[in-house]
Amino acid sequence: LIGMVRGSIQTFTRDITAAVLEFWDNAGVLEQILSLVEDLSHALQDRLRPHLQKLLPRILDVLHNDRSPGRRVALRMLDTVLVLARNRNLDTFLSSVLPTLTWLCEKKDHPQAVLESAVSVLRVLCESSQIGNYAARVFHPLARLAARHNALQPRVLDTISALMDSLGRAFLVHVPMVASLVASCREVQDRDVTRRYVR
Repeated sequence: LIGMVRGSIQTFTRDITAAVLEFWDNAGVLEQILSLVEDLSHALQDRLRPHLQKLLPRILDVLHNDRSPGRRVALRMLDTVLVLARNRNLDTFLSSVLPTLTWLCEKKDHPQAVLESAVSVLRVLCESSQIGNYAARVFHPLARLAARHNALQPRVLDTISALMDSLGRAFLVHVPMVASLVASCREVQDRDVTRRYVR
């Protein structure tokens, strides 16, 4: 239905959000709830932001506390966060979203799929949002993740590259550490991204 009426659904968004919150703790319908949130995000774009003030803390709480096998609930939640990021719904919530994503990157017991998804969301935010004030808090966890996870190095360095593009010359302060990181990353020695950092 939302796909059919698109932006016209905005009139009913408050009631839909209330229903989402009412049934949030019902694991049996969580998949439908997240799909609904994603549909709203696609339909309303940044007009969904005012309705996320109560919903987003629920999402972040799951990311912090999920104990499902393979962290499958958190992984599904990250799919929704990625949709919200791509539709610019998170720009006004960076102060709460970014710490959660970097916390996920720092957790050594998380499955690789969760780490990959967290890094993917960070990349989208680096590309589409103004995160200059949070650059150091994003860069350092990513650097530590790349140092301990060879398989994630290409994905992490692509995200750092997006951060670099976003910051421009303000990123220069991080260049020595990035050059050292790239030199130690076995998985990216032949990638073009290496030449961007080591000159």
